[in-house]
Amino acid sequence: MNDMSAVIVPKSDQINADDLISGPRTIRITEVDIRPGTEQPVSIYFENDEGKPWRPCKSMSRVLVSAWGPDAKAYVGRSVTLYRDPKVKWGGMEVGGIRVSHLSHIERDMVMALTATKGKRAPYTVKPLAAQEPPQTAKVDRVAEGVKALVARLSAPRADRTAIAAEGGVVQQRAWLAANRPDLSAQVEALFKPADNPFDEQPATTPAAVQSPEPAVKEDAGQSAAPIPDDAEPGAASVEIPEAALALIGEINGCDTEELLFEVENAKANADVYKAQPAHIRAMIDAATDQRRKLLRGEML
Repeated sequence: MNDMSAVIVPKSDQINADDLISGPRTIRITEVDIRPGTEQPVSIYFENDEGKPWRPCKSMSRVLVSAWGPDAKAYVGRSVTLYRDPKVKWGGMEVGGIRVSHLSHIERDMVMALTATKGKRAPYTVKPLAAQEPPQTAKVDRVAEGVKALVARLSAPRADRTAIAAEGGVVQQRAWLAANRPDLSAQVEALFKPADNPFDEQPATTPAAVQSPEPAVKEDAGQSAAPIPDDAEPGAASVEIPEAALALIGEINGCDTEELLFEVENAKANADVYKAQPAHIRAMIDAATDQRRKLLRGEML
């Protein structure tokens, strides 16, 4: 440790000029305690003050009132830059004192006349200080976190992917991801891709439930649900899916070759089911078909 600042800190119940020997300090006010009739009537507490408030002298209190007004409650959240002025006198000797150099919430330099010595006043200038914004926390991608948990669950050594795929929450998650987050959908769907070796056990896929842009996903016990993104349209609810449409989507997801997918698409019975659906259901059937085709072609790996 090569910093001498820590070993020259004076012991006191308030910050004083010697605390600022190492340089100016900008503080953010949290509380102002006023006790008229005492020797030091104003105590200004601030972030990380360690129980040692700043007790401004009368001249610096006048600066605050001139800049911010008399209502001390308005000072909370505002910032002040303090510095040590070595020329401040006490008892005729230069002992140093705390002065204000900058204040937030003023638009331009402020010049005022303050008492310098008995019977003599001198101009005093305070400069504006840019308001200090609280630190911004990084926004968490809740959908990505949910997908990460789901992928880990599906990748576990003893994971029963068939059973997991049949869970209502997972079905809804896969449908929502396919429509809204194809990048994350690819990570999940890769785990359901048919194995290259036809003798290997292949996990079954289940119908992708259709729902509006903001699905109401109910998280089952032990199930990792991909949450709804913050910018999803509010007020949306799950859409009722006709059984015939649900069966068609399940048949599409069960295709393990492009040829079979083509046959399913062009079967007359399926075409009749498709035509009978409202536009938003047909759109989701189209999305399921397109997703399955890309998966079979290896485009989602």
